[in-house]
Amino acid sequence: MLTAAVKDPATVPRFLVAAASEKLIMKRTKEVIPATVTRKLPVSASASSVIENLECRRLLAASFDLGVNVNNGSSDVMNKGIPVLKSLGAKSVRIWFSPDFNKKSFEGPLQRAVDYGNAGFDVMLILNPSGGKVTNAESVKSWFQWATGNSSLKNAVDRWQIGNEIDHKNYWNGSFSQYVSNFLKPASEVLKSKGEAVVSASVSWNPQDVKELVNLGILNYVDYVGYHPYANGVSAVKTRVAEVKNIVAGRKPLVASEWNVRGLENNKAAWAQAVKDVFPTIRDNFAINYYFGLLNTTATNAGPGGIMNSNGSKTAFYSSLAAGMNGGGGVGTIDVPDSGNTPSGIPSVAKLSVYSADTGEKIIDSLGASGSVIDLAKLGSRNLLFVATTASGTSSVKFVLNGSSSTDNSAAYELDNKAVYAGTHTLTATPYASDNAAGTKGSTRTYKFTVKNSPSTGTVTNPPATGQPTVTKFALFNADTNKTVAGYESIDAGESLDLAKIGTSNLAIVAYTSGDADSVKFKFNGSTVIESIAPYAVFGDGPSGDLYGKKLTTGTYTITGQAFSGTNATGTAGATKAVTFYVKNGSTTGTTPTIPTIPTTSAPKVNSISLLNAATRKIISGYDNISAYRSIKISSLPTKNLIVQYNVAGSTNSVKSTAFGKTIVENDAPYTTNTWNATAGTHTIRGTPYIKDNAAGTAGSTLSLQLKFY
Repeated sequence: MLTAAVKDPATVPRFLVAAASEKLIMKRTKEVIPATVTRKLPVSASASSVIENLECRRLLAASFDLGVNVNNGSSDVMNKGIPVLKSLGAKSVRIWFSPDFNKKSFEGPLQRAVDYGNAGFDVMLILNPSGGKVTNAESVKSWFQWATGNSSLKNAVDRWQIGNEIDHKNYWNGSFSQYVSNFLKPASEVLKSKGEAVVSASVSWNPQDVKELVNLGILNYVDYVGYHPYANGVSAVKTRVAEVKNIVAGRKPLVASEWNVRGLENNKAAWAQAVKDVFPTIRDNFAINYYFGLLNTTATNAGPGGIMNSNGSKTAFYSSLAAGMNGGGGVGTIDVPDSGNTPSGIPSVAKLSVYSADTGEKIIDSLGASGSVIDLAKLGSRNLLFVATTASGTSSVKFVLNGSSSTDNSAAYELDNKAVYAGTHTLTATPYASDNAAGTKGSTRTYKFTVKNSPSTGTVTNPPATGQPTVTKFALFNADTNKTVAGYESIDAGESLDLAKIGTSNLAIVAYTSGDADSVKFKFNGSTVIESIAPYAVFGDGPSGDLYGKKLTTGTYTITGQAFSGTNATGTAGATKAVTFYVKNGSTTGTTPTIPTIPTTSAPKVNSISLLNAATRKIISGYDNISAYRSIKISSLPTKNLIVQYNVAGSTNSVKSTAFGKTIVENDAPYTTNTWNATAGTHTIRGTPYIKDNAAGTAGSTLSLQLKFY
């Protein structure tokens, strides 16, 4: 029983508000969340053609940790840079083009935008007038009508940035007022009519320039406000970011279309360390950010701070950014107090507090500001309550926790009774002016926090650590209770598991890790599974951490596990741990049978396909199990950028895919195609499973089906 003195019901969590008295008996039931299986996740010439790809997946789906400026437009740099970008986890690129808006020609930089888009990257195209000339509004409108009429370019570009550093004469020769009336407004009018996203020009450093642009009305024409947080030293960068956040006040999301640290160009080691130190601030305070740049070169004003050398090797700056990917490197969120800059009627989230859903105890007052680690053992519960403090004008808040979404229409806005498990978690909160996540949308705030569970018998424990990612052991769990099976806290090679003694055949196997592990790749009797959220369970688990079980029958089983420093089996790979064990059911007498070296197998098979949003790598609702002819309306999909996933069974270790004019072989689950920009027509999808990698060994039956897009 909980006693609460309530003054204003709109300012405290609803579970603290007593309906008829100050005493409230709390009754909570565990929420059952549909299962979601997380697997492999799946761009100097003349001034008019320079592609200083300065600062890449669909931004509406989720915040990105990192984008990169591709500061050289050659095909050689692109071919060497794409694998470097993907290994880092950078999913967006910023492509530079300086057109003459009186001419319409499909020049090299535009083709590069298409190339990077086809390679699976989210693309932001920056358009800056050649020579910084003040544009003519009608010429701008005509040019953007032409550009958006090119289907390959329109499909490749996810956001259009209108202008670069307009506080520099090299990029804009006119006034800020001329920029808005002659360039931004006419470009936006065309782009908005085509359903395209618009980013304002960034200023090179001064927050007061952002304030002037806001006062000139840029928020009426853009979806995102651009800014370049350049400064000498880490502290100055953080100060300027805080100033800009205070000025924009959540009315539009922020994009750091270029960023780096100045003043340390003569000391590479100190410079790389400064980049590492400031990255969490950039990452956590901008909806998307673009590091400058890809190629390590002195040919740009930003200096040689690139992540890749000309031969394709990685630099110290690559390592600095890698340390801050996926929430690493600490929390950099800057909380800006309400200073009166948020106009009445604009929804915004000021902070997010965390409570125990069972006791009502406040754990963290402001997530990301006063702490980011939650110890379940000390809390005594896995069930958490998240409460958003909002500004006036907010009528609903949409929460997304580890991919599972929920919307609350009543203040205080809550994400209630969420069971969390050890590992790193991401939560976003987006405020809206109307109920059910409708009406004017405020700025999405992203929170990253770590949950640990101090060692105690029978719990899944995977506290955060640093060093080489390693699978230390496999443990057997009762999937009905989520508890370890006594005597099998570590499954050893050659061990015999007796179902009669265990009491259930519905079992789960969990890999425990040490070091900097963010995912584990399993192979279990020939099938491959990748888990990117703890607990790392070979049969998977739901978003709430409930373990999925498998009915193990008597026989021989082999499990291997390999930990990786990045999600989805990317980044640094640890050593593979392999254990072969035997399952019996009480009837076996005498000694444990000799364990054979060759695991049992079954025929590889493709059962069906699923259609995925290429930006989020999530299955599109209604397209999770396609096994026959299907007619699909393109405009009904959340994106045109699609991926086909082959859903397999048996001992499948590779799939040969022929789809959308390309044939590829995938050796790791999930087995997917490359990103495809949907076009009208009938397309045949063929997937052939094989028992070995590289389409070798026994082949299963080919699944061939047609999809009609219209």
